[in-house]
Amino acid sequence: MTAVDGSPASLHALKESIRLAQWARSGVTVITVAPSYEGDLNLVGVRNIKAVLHGQCEEILNAAMEVAEEQGTAIGIVCEEGHVDEKIVEHSEKEDADIIVLGNSGRCLLHELLTGGVISRISRSSRRDILVIPHNKELAWNRILLVLDRTDGEDIAERAVTLTGTIGGELTVLFRQPGFFGSQRMVSNQSDSSIAGGHAVLEHARKVAAMHGIKLDGLVRKGPMARTIDRVARERRADLIVLAPRAETWLQQMTGPTPAERVARRSQCSLLILKGRDRHGLTRISAEPSEGSIQLT
Repeated sequence: MTAVDGSPASLHALKESIRLAQWARSGVTVITVAPSYEGDLNLVGVRNIKAVLHGQCEEILNAAMEVAEEQGTAIGIVCEEGHVDEKIVEHSEKEDADIIVLGNSGRCLLHELLTGGVISRISRSSRRDILVIPHNKELAWNRILLVLDRTDGEDIAERAVTLTGTIGGELTVLFRQPGFFGSQRMVSNQSDSSIAGGHAVLEHARKVAAMHGIKLDGLVRKGPMARTIDRVARERRADLIVLAPRAETWLQQMTGPTPAERVARRSQCSLLILKGRDRHGLTRISAEPSEGSIQLT
C-alpha cells in the first residue's frame, strides 16, 4: 500500500513501489486521504467543502493513475476522509497489505520537528513493515545497512539476513551505543560491558548469516543515533537502511519524532522499518521473485 498526497516525493515513491511489486509479482494499492473539515463553513466561503476536498483527492488519484500507466501496470485506488495516518493504518489492515510505502521529501513543518510527522505516527500504530523512499532516489538494495541494539529481537536479524540472501546484496550490521551529542567514534574496547554486549549482538547476527551462506561486516559505533547511522550509511555507500522501531516512553512519544523518522530526515537512503516476525513485509514478498522481472539495482 502506497500513500500518495500529490507531492513529487509521493508520486516518486509510487513509481518505485510499482517497480518493487512487478519484481515480486505483487500488486499496489494507492491511498490518498482528504482531511476532514469540522470548522465553520461560513468562514471559508465555500458552500460544499466536501466536494472541494474530494475534488482534490480525485486529482491526486488521476496523477497516480498516470504514473501507473507509464509503468504499464494497474493499481488499486482508495480515497478516504479523515486523519491521514489513521486511515492509512486502517486500510493497510483491511487490505492485508504486506508493506506500507511512504515518500520522503526531506522537508517537514515546524510542528513535525517537535512532535513527529506521518512516518512517526504510522510507525507507532501500524503492525506492518514500512518502507520510506527519498525523493529522486531509486529504490536499490545492493548494499544493506542493518542497525541493531540490545532491545532488538533475534527475528529482526534473521529477517534482514533473509532479505539480503534473497536479493543478493551486501550486508553490514551496525551496533550503535548511545553517546553524548557530538560524540561519534569507532569502539573496539571489548572490556566495556556495554561494548561487549554489542559484540555479542554482532556475533549472533554473523551466526544467522553463516546459516544462510552470507558474509557480513560488523561495526560497533558510539554516538547520536541519526547522525551515527547516516555517517555509516555514507561510508558504506548503503542503498537501504534497515532498523526496528525503538522503544519509546510516553513522554518521548508526545514530544518528538521516532528515531526512524529522525534517520529518514537526515539520510539519503531508503529506510525499511521492520515491525518484527510476521508473515507480512518485504521479506515475504521478496521470497519468490518472478523470473524475468525487473531487477532492482
